[in-house]
Amino acid sequence: MKIFITGATGLIGAHTTLELLAVRLLVRNPKAVEGYFSALGYNVDDLVVSDMQDKEAVNQSMIGCDAVVYIAAIVDSDARNAKVTESTHLKSIDSVVLSACELGIKKVLYILA
Repeated sequence: MKIFITGATGLIGAHTTLELLAVRLLVRNPKAVEGYFSALGYNVDDLVVSDMQDKEAVNQSMIGCDAVVYIAAIVDSDARNAKVTESTHLKSIDSVVLSACELGIKKVLYILA
């Protein structure tokens, strides 16, 4: 089983990823993956460098995956950024969850962090 994960370098996502064997990670910064997982002795080589709001990239990246774990989130406690944060979350949910549905991926775990 190949599982598509967003939020893999965050607290919950990183620990979830370490427990799984075959993963494809969507990341904005591949150096963060190298720094985190390599330091723990893991080599993650199936990376897609993109933003989860890029529906086309997300859709293409999920091809061949059997499940999706959606953990990524923007954490911003500045009320002045609330509209941008909300918009980003909604666009990302649409991109990731809708792509999974369109590809027939029936196993989707969405964790609101």
